[in-house]
Amino acid sequence: MREQYNQKLRLDRQHGKLAGVCAGFAKHYDHSVGLIRLMAIVLFICFPLAMLVAYGLAAMILPNY
Repeated sequence: MREQYNQKLRLDRQHGKLAGVCAGFAKHYDHSVGLIRLMAIVLFICFPLAMLVAYGLAAMILPNY
């Protein structure tokens, strides 16, 4: 379980590969980074333009840790 229930969604550039979006989601939802990255890749294959826009917006909008 997550220890901090009021934790906000943020980028995790320290553990991220590109911008830290997947690492931030993994930390926020207490999942493995590999699982979140795999889901992002599958979504990118199915919906490439939507995923690029969503990832880009998240990278620009979310604050850093």
